[in-house]
Order: sequence, then C-alpha cells, then structure tokens
Amino acid sequence: MKANLQQTAALMLSLATLAHAGVPVEERSEPMAPGVTQRGSLYDLDVARDEADVSGLGTLFYQLQLLQQEVQELRGLVEEQSHRLGRLAQDQKEQYLQIDRELGQLRAGGGESKQGGEPTQVVPVGTDERTAYANAFNLTREKRFPEAIDAFHALLADFPSGQYSANALYWLGEIYLVVEPPDLERSRQSFVQVVNLYPRHQKASDSMYKLAVVYRQIGDMDRAREYLDRVRNDYGGTTAARLAASLERQMDQ
Repeated sequence: MKANLQQTAALMLSLATLAHAGVPVEERSEPMAPGVTQRGSLYDLDVARDEADVSGLGTLFYQLQLLQQEVQELRGLVEEQSHRLGRLAQDQKEQYLQIDRELGQLRAGGGESKQGGEPTQVVPVGTDERTAYANAFNLTREKRFPEAIDAFHALLADFPSGQYSANALYWLGEIYLVVEPPDLERSRQSFVQVVNLYPRHQKASDSMYKLAVVYRQIGDMDRAREYLDRVRNDYGGTTAARLAASLERQMDQ
C-alpha cells in the first residue's frame, strides 16, 4: 500500500513538472497558395502590377511628347528652308531683271545685239563706248568668255574713265569667277576696283557681296564675313544685302 502511494506521488510530480516546463505546442494553419509565402502577399502583388502598368504608361506618354517635339522642330526647319528658298528665288529674279534692264538701255541707245541667233562680232577699235560695252556684254551672255574678257579690257583701255567702266570691271569679276578654272585673284581685283573707285555706283553693293563670295572660296572666312557685314551696313535693303544675309546664315550652319 505504501509502495502504491509512492508511485502515485511520483507520477503526479512528473505531470506537474511537465506542465511548468513550457513544452511548445505546434499550431496548425490553413495551407497557402503556391508561390505565396506570407499573409497579405496577394494584395502586394496586385499593387505591384498596378504600379508597373502606371509606370509603363508614363514612359509611353513621355516618349510621345518627345516625338511630338521632334515633329514640331522638323516642321519649323522645313518652313525656314522654304522661306529661304523663296527669298533666294526672288533675289535671283531681281538680278535677272537688272540684266534685262541693262540690255534694254543698251538697245535703246543703238547697241542692240545681233538677231536670228548670229554670234556677236568683236567691234573694231574706234567704236563708241556704248557700242563697245554692248558688244562685250553680249559676248558675256553668249558665254564666249575669252572674247568677252578681251572686249571689256579693250573698253577700259579706250575709255578709262567712261560711264561704263564700273560695269565693265564688275562683269570682268563675274567672268573670272565662273570660268574653268576660276581665276579668283583677278576676280577679286576687279570687284575691289569697283568698290574703291566707284562706291556710289549701282554695282558697288553687288561687287562688295561678290568679294565676300570670292574670299569664301579662297578660304578666308574672316574677310568674307567682313564684306558681308559691310554690305548689310552700307547697302541695307538692297538685293546684295539680302544675299549677304543668306550667305552668312549658310556659313553659320
């Protein structure tokens, strides 16, 4: 009897010890969806997807803005080029009209050119200045440049202070500029004489612009810009001034 009591006491002591020992008890939970490791992950994934969609739309919108800006810039360049071409065409037309006016003046004075496609004949020594100039000018129009050069030099020799001296020097400068190969130095000398000797002549502004063209072809950009500035400052509003502004924009590009 005494032994049974001792066994019962030992068993109760063991149970009490286990109760105070804090043995962990495993908790059971509901199974989680594949790929989800913690509570609330499905909500976080939805938010992440929404944020990614918004970010993608923002990027597309930004790219669209860039494309619209580029289109506007290209449209502006096209409009600017169209404006420049229109101005150049107008300036070229004015130059042709000036040549026609000169021809009309010559013909009115008896220096008309040959009709029926016949080539212009080199006039003999002793011809009056108007006829000599008309002959040299017509040779230029027919692109008989070597003969035109001789005719203009003969005119300047026979009439060194004549009324057509500035015109003769100007056309010599033009011819030397277009012959093959161009004689840039003789062209420069001819235009310089017009600018220095006849600053108030109608060909002075054209000669100054052509000097800028010559210096540009030579490669002296500083002198070219110097003459472009002089044309715009001294002969503002003329065809030469507009051509100078156009050439300066081309040089700046």
